[in-house]
Order: sequence, then C-alpha cells, then structure tokens
Amino acid sequence: MAKKPQDPAASQTAPIEIDIASIVVPKNRLWETKPDSVDLLADAILENGYITPIAVCAADANGKHSLIDGAHRFEAAKQLGRGSIPATVFSGGKLQQRLLEIDSNLIRRNMTQLEEAVYLAERERIYNMLYPVAKHGGDRRSDQVAKFATWSERFTKVAAKHSGGSERSVQLALWRFSKIAQDVRARISGTWIADKGIELDALAKLAPEEQREAVDLVLSGEDGAPKTIGAAAKIVRGVRDDRETDPNDRLLARLTGAFDNAPARVQADFLTYLEQEGRVVLPGARNKAEAA
Repeated sequence: MAKKPQDPAASQTAPIEIDIASIVVPKNRLWETKPDSVDLLADAILENGYITPIAVCAADANGKHSLIDGAHRFEAAKQLGRGSIPATVFSGGKLQQRLLEIDSNLIRRNMTQLEEAVYLAERERIYNMLYPVAKHGGDRRSDQVAKFATWSERFTKVAAKHSGGSERSVQLALWRFSKIAQDVRARISGTWIADKGIELDALAKLAPEEQREAVDLVLSGEDGAPKTIGAAAKIVRGVRDDRETDPNDRLLARLTGAFDNAPARVQADFLTYLEQEGRVVLPGARNKAEAA
C-alpha cells in the first residue's frame, strides 16, 4: 500500500488583497503565459472584476509571495496598473504547491492535448514523490510488474478525477508524453499539431529522429509538403520525397506502381494495347504476364 504523503498538512486562506509588487513568478512553471489571453482577461477584469482569486505561497523571509496559480490573471492585473489582487494564501510543502498549480490548470484551462499530456506527466511525477510505493519482500520480475500495474491504475484514476476526463484519456496522454521527444514537444507547441490527437499518436509511434524529420516536413510551409504526420512518416521511412523528385519520375512511379498491382490479365491486356498501338514491343514482359 502507498505511504502517506511526507509534506506537511496543506491549507489555504480565504481570499485577501495581496500587493502585486510582493508577488514573484517562479521560473519553473510548466507553461508560459499567452499575450492574447492576458489581453482578454484584462478586458474581462475591467468589465466584471475578478471572478477567481489567484493562489500564492505564504510570504517568505523577504515578504515575497511565490505565485502558484493564476499567471494570466496576475499579468492582466499588472497590465491594468493595479496595485493589489485578490489571492488565497497557500501553506504546505513544495510538492503540494506544485500539485495545486497543476490541478488548477487541468480543471480550468482550455488546454491543447499536448499541454494536457505535459501537465498530467508532471502530476504523475509529483504524485509518485508524495505517495511512494511501499517496498515489499521479493524481487521477482512478475512481482514488480504486478505492483507497477496496480500503482499505475491508482494514479490514472486519481488524475482522471482531477482533470475531469476518463482514465483512458489520462493513460493516452501519459503515453504520448513518454513517447514524444522533449525537443519535439517544444517544436510543435503552439502549432495546430499540439491539439490533434491523431497527429500526436502518429508522432508517438515514431523514433525521436523520425519525429523531428516528420515535424520539419509538415511545418515547412513549402508547396507539396505533407499535410499530416502520417504522410510525413511515409516519406521519412523511405518513400521518396515528392519535393525532391522530378515530376516525370513521380508519374513513372505511379504508372509502374499501378501496373505492378494490377491482376495478371489486366497486365496482359495493357501490354497487348501497347503493341497494337505500335508504341512498344515487349515480348518477354508480355509472355511473363500471360503466363502468370
């Protein structure tokens, strides 16, 4: 069974006004703020005021509060020139603070599927640190596999509850995160690929170097570039890149491909047609096709 969390008990105050100058944004936040979202929030605050307070840590020795949740609201308040902002003050361990940041975003934000995978993977990491698996006797591989399966199921159920999704969706998101290389995740962040599950799945099935090449092809913006990761994967894995092939070569490839895939009778009829038209004489090829 899992151990109890090692962090001290967490608590959160009712909303109070906090000086904006006393709030600092940690550098290790999972995602950067989006200027467009900040602008929209600033307009909303002007019209309706603050709907949801931000969350900050208790003040440190220098009187500074570290921001936990509400980076866009915080930036919008600064943009409006506000001196303070409603906030709840969170007391608890660093890991619990991180969980609060993650869960608040999972529940509220309109994330892309890639962002959700990143948040869930970080949540799994923090959760496993808070609730380490108790060690049991025996070191057989079957025992380890069984314990891992039980643990994984426990986490995905908890994560599904917090994210508002299904357990299957959590498992899929974690699989995507584990398979897509970190630099590739950064490359596709902010692009249309980041919110297309079928494209993320296609990427996850490729080796890291293939992922990089496939993404470069799809996002190249060049005429004739593949429109999907699946199409790019075929090029990367050996199908000739149409952009680097002479149009006549592409036409020849289509013709020969159609001939090779046609039934033997159709091949024979086609060769007969070529001979009757006086375009070519291929006795060896014709006899071979007829014999088939």
